Amino acid sequence: MPYEVCCLKRYTFISLKKHASLPTQCSSMNINGVHEGPKGLIVDVGCGINHISTNFIRSRYANVDQIYSIDNDPEVIRFFNRYNEPKLLEIKEADITDWDFLMNKEGKVSKVVSLRCLDEVQDQKKAFENIFRLLKRGGDMLVLMTINSTFYELVDTVLRRDRWRKYFKGRYVIPESHTSRFTADYYRSLLHFIGFVEITVSDMPRIVIYKKVTDFKEDVHHWSSCSSIPEECRQEFAEEVLSESVRLGKIRLENFCILYNTLWIHAGKPL
Repeated sequence: MPYEVCCLKRYTFISLKKHASLPTQCSSMNINGVHEGPKGLIVDVGCGINHISTNFIRSRYANVDQIYSIDNDPEVIRFFNRYNEPKLLEIKEADITDWDFLMNKEGKVSKVVSLRCLDEVQDQKKAFENIFRLLKRGGDMLVLMTINSTFYELVDTVLRRDRWRKYFKGRYVIPESHTSRFTADYYRSLLHFIGFVEITVSDMPRIVIYKKVTDFKEDVHHWSSCSSIPEECRQEFAEEVLSESVRLGKIRLENFCILYNTLWIHAGKPL
């Protein structure tokens, strides 16, 4: 399968919720335009701070009664509480793998949407199990994930150094989907085991070309896991990742690439 090339001045796939080519990917899954359904409650898993996934839901599902957005980042919650439209949107600090925070919605959800969040969830099986429990019969989920990104190969060596290791201790940083090389077939089998039906997993190899090292360093700086590094040290961390990658011959200083795969996952709960 050919790669889709993204050549962007400010590409932010590393910061996950700011993915610039989302409209193109929606088109590839034939989910552009406004759809009448579903009515009822939609859960947005990992809503993020800049409304990308929430706006995606609101622009495509005209009949939605309420959006219940969850994120485990307190900063996201504070942001939404300032700019929230309370009649449509409810926001809660919660983890998709912690059923105690979700059980009051069991069997009540028409649709679950998650855009570039489940990549970073350590127990993905538990996340999908909880999504299944949230859905009402006949409900469905739409998930966008990144797997097998070469970005993690670039940062891994630096993460292990004493200078930086202390900031990541006890944190889930390198996704298992990367270390174990999960594939589309892995997710099809997992969802079938959980009980989902009408499973579609669309796998698209992608390539990002950075024309300037400053763009790459900025993406490293805004990488979600960098939130554990003090703000005044993040630029130094980004510089070290770049220097190590050049030293190992993994990238050049101009027009270097990051390879990864996106998975669009659509699956339903039986009637």
